Amino acid sequence: MLHSARTALLIGLLLAPGHTAAQEAPGSDVDVAALEARRGEVAAELEALREAGSGAELRGALQRLERALAQLIEATRHGQELAVELESARPASLADVLPAEGPPYPVAAYDAALSAVSAAERVLEQSEDAARVATTSLETASAELEELEREARAAGTHGPDAPVRLEVASRLVQLRRVQLANARRAVSLQEVDLERQRQALERIAADVRARPGERDAALEAVDRRAVELGRQRDRLEQQLAAARRQLERVEAGAAAEGELAARRAEVSGLRRSVALLAGRLDRLDRARKRTESRFALFSADPPDRATIDAWREESRAVVAALSREAQLDRAELAALSREVASTSGAPGPWREQEVAAHRRTLESYAGNLESLEVAIGEERALQLALKARLGPPGLTEQLRRLGSAVSDLWSFELGSSEDRSVTVGKIVIALLTFVIGVFLAGVVTRLAFARLMARVGVDEGAAHAYQSLSYYVLVAIAFLIALRFVDIPLTAFAVVGGALAIGVGFGSQNVVNNFISGVILLAERPIKRGDLVDVDGTYGNVEKIGLRSTRIRTGDNIHVIVPNAAFLENKVVNWTHNDAQVRLRLGVGVIYGSPTRDVERLILQALHEHERVLKAPEPLVLFTEFGDNSLNFEARFWVRVRSILDRLRVESDLRYRIDDLFRESDLVIAFPQRDVHLDATAPLPIQLVDMRRDPGEEV
Repeated sequence: MLHSARTALLIGLLLAPGHTAAQEAPGSDVDVAALEARRGEVAAELEALREAGSGAELRGALQRLERALAQLIEATRHGQELAVELESARPASLADVLPAEGPPYPVAAYDAALSAVSAAERVLEQSEDAARVATTSLETASAELEELEREARAAGTHGPDAPVRLEVASRLVQLRRVQLANARRAVSLQEVDLERQRQALERIAADVRARPGERDAALEAVDRRAVELGRQRDRLEQQLAAARRQLERVEAGAAAEGELAARRAEVSGLRRSVALLAGRLDRLDRARKRTESRFALFSADPPDRATIDAWREESRAVVAALSREAQLDRAELAALSREVASTSGAPGPWREQEVAAHRRTLESYAGNLESLEVAIGEERALQLALKARLGPPGLTEQLRRLGSAVSDLWSFELGSSEDRSVTVGKIVIALLTFVIGVFLAGVVTRLAFARLMARVGVDEGAAHAYQSLSYYVLVAIAFLIALRFVDIPLTAFAVVGGALAIGVGFGSQNVVNNFISGVILLAERPIKRGDLVDVDGTYGNVEKIGLRSTRIRTGDNIHVIVPNAAFLENKVVNWTHNDAQVRLRLGVGVIYGSPTRDVERLILQALHEHERVLKAPEPLVLFTEFGDNSLNFEARFWVRVRSILDRLRVESDLRYRIDDLFRESDLVIAFPQRDVHLDATAPLPIQLVDMRRDPGEEV
């Protein structure tokens, strides 16, 4: 009967829609009465198995189920209590956190409110950590439940404890959900409490006045602490003097094994403790000043804004110094703990004294670290009080802070070279100087060489070459001026220069080759701006000659970037190297039987009529050959071209005109033709071929 009940429970758990983490929201309502009834059933079944003395595995599973149900019931009840508490805590009320005495509030009330806010922030952080842990636990429990469900669906029920194990996993998922919901309720409660404490702090800070005698009492407490620490230091100094005498005696005589190490550990520990107490006494001077500052804030005549700002900066510097000291103390504590752990348990009385000395030193460092943390907390409380007293900064204060931040950034040191600092301001000035220099170099060279072309008569290509060289020289000068203007030595770029040299030597041959070729092109000027060139079948005009590449624009307005080395390593046709005057050739073929002199006359007429054809040198028409299909003539003439389109347009115009003149004179331009002759003196052979057979096969 029990087995069939467990089987039914297994089927119900597998088919229930609410047993996976993805299907049921965390913190869903759980019926406590049903849980208690189920716990009673499990307890009865467990008792029956104990009396029978059988089913050890099943008893273990039932015990785990009983514990899970008990935890789930307890967590559910706790969650109900948290829900009631959270409901009553909203909206937040300040009546229970404000001091009973009305405003103005004493400084002690303000200090208590600050402590309450800090405590609430710590508790909230702990609650948030607990919620994150609960989330992880829920994910783990859900994964385990899903794994058990997959196994049950795949293989069915194995063993009498399988349904119970599945229920345990399901109850654990429920438990983790409830715990997560409780953790989230605790976070909400702490958020409400923190908000209430902060509002109380703001309310108290708005109206705080030091009571008569309150300042003196606080200063007297600091003085009493100083007296107490002074007495402790005096006692430690006396102990240190005695320990040193003992150490000198041991070092002078024959010491027992381990005694010398124990005496040295004692002297070292006492010396450290005295130094730590001296530091704590020094911090009490700061505590006295801090106390006076706090009471000055809440006096009838508070300090001005500049003084409060100065106090804030001083407090921030003190917190930074105390934090560094606390970090060093933590490192010393860790090292001493390892040393104590390594020497503990060793035989011999002197070993025990050595360990005791190390432990006393540990206690001194722990006390000093606690004192540091208290001081840091008090400094931060002072900063909060200063901030509250200042209130929101005005426009003038915001501008002053912005100016201070910009000044700090401007003077921030990035590095140094030859005992000279390299700051952000120097880098910015260098960049601005260089940018302005580059701009002025472009303007000066452009205007200067435009006037040079107009007055001296330098051609455009030469002026462009001189302009490019002058521009790069001026840019280099601007770079050097920028470096010297901000006092950045060239040695600062020694490492970069060395790396650049290595890169040039191993991986930048082509770049350097093109760079040097560009310099040669600008100096020698085998090509210049505006020239019509032919580079590997690319026709176009040179638009710009740079230090690495040259830009060519074709007649189709396509820009081709050609490396400079190509102009020095390959054959380049420059149609307009010295001038734009070039000789073109135009071929014309007429049919056999045409009057050749008329052909010559008409071609010359077309050449003389075209305005772009130069009269000197005089155009010329040559009868070149008797071709296979035509009588071939060639017209040779001179024109001025600046682009490939100029040449094509002249040739096209001449062809149009020659065709018109030939049509008027009934001259026919030849075209390719072939004559086929048939020998009709003998009969023509006729052969029948079967196309279905292989042509090489005999019929």
